[in-house]
Amino acid sequence: PFPTSTSSPEPVSTPKPTLTPSPTATPTSTPGPGTIHIYEDGSGDYATLDEAVRAAYEGSTVIIGEGIYQLTAALEIDKALTLQGQGMDKTVVTGDSGEYVVRLAGAGPFVLEGITFQYEGAAWADVVAADEGEVSITDCRFTGAVYSEEEIAGGDGLFLSGIVSAQVRASRFDQNDLNGIALYQDAQAVLGDNLSTENGKDGITFWGSSGGQARRNESYGNGWDGIGVQEQAQPLLAQNVCDDNGRSGIGFYHEAAGAARGNQCSGNGEVGIRVIDEASPEVARNTCTGTRTIFCSSRLRDSMSSPFLPMTTPGRALNRVMRAFLAGRSMITREIEACARRFLRYSRTFRSSCSMPEKSLLEANQREPQSRVTARRKPVGWIF
Repeated sequence: PFPTSTSSPEPVSTPKPTLTPSPTATPTSTPGPGTIHIYEDGSGDYATLDEAVRAAYEGSTVIIGEGIYQLTAALEIDKALTLQGQGMDKTVVTGDSGEYVVRLAGAGPFVLEGITFQYEGAAWADVVAADEGEVSITDCRFTGAVYSEEEIAGGDGLFLSGIVSAQVRASRFDQNDLNGIALYQDAQAVLGDNLSTENGKDGITFWGSSGGQARRNESYGNGWDGIGVQEQAQPLLAQNVCDDNGRSGIGFYHEAAGAARGNQCSGNGEVGIRVIDEASPEVARNTCTGTRTIFCSSRLRDSMSSPFLPMTTPGRALNRVMRAFLAGRSMITREIEACARRFLRYSRTFRSSCSMPEKSLLEANQREPQSRVTARRKPVGWIF
């Protein structure tokens, strides 16, 4: 008999499963603000300004080289963006279609620097328009806006409306059909060291409930006013030079208020400073020379009452002449010879004092208090 084996069979090893590693995600960078360069010959990051603006991320800067850049359509910027040229005399952006060359739409902030914006079309248009957000403009020029009497639209170099907040400095506004700078509705702006000239109506104009400050601007050679304040606008106008405008250096109309302090108005067609309708601004320390220096024709009952403080400008003595106008009074200032000033002032003061025994006729008491307080009238007026 054959021997029987008692050994156990060798176990068969089962292969271990191989684990496939999961793919590792590659981190991606989130696009952010950057700097884009464009040039007149089409080189640079993009061929045209339109393409560069569309491709730019929020908060980017588009640096525009020297030359003339013709837009094929009105350019709307709806994101925070900086357009930086090489100076208003070197970088020019032009357009000839649409209601504006550039429109700033959105919260911004928008920055325009060193660029001329010029409209070359025949239809009505403003040059640059903004109706909300924060806007900063430096060393720019705005020219060529066209106004339509049928549409009652267009014509402003810089059109600011709505709830826009702007700072505009060291810029030029010229040869626009209506106004160089126009603020409407609730727009607020700080305007400093700008030049507005050869515009059809006002160099700078405030409408609606707009306001802010205009300081050290030059506004001359405009068709109407150097600076006009309309409706319920209440800006502060200080240290501006408003010469040789067709109508007034500075004009307050409708229910406008605010203040005009330390401005120079000379050689204007009709008057240096005009205050009419129900306007009630503060007018102080202004230098006005030329035909009429100040014309006031307000319907407010609290208009100026006689007798008046003499108003002087450098090298001149002025005599105020009053006349009745509806429910109020108007005031025209006319130049007189300095030698006649003493006689007119004292004779007017003496006559007005005859019915006021409480007023002394002594010379020392016939200056400031005489015209500021009158028991019978209790006037509230303007001291220029």
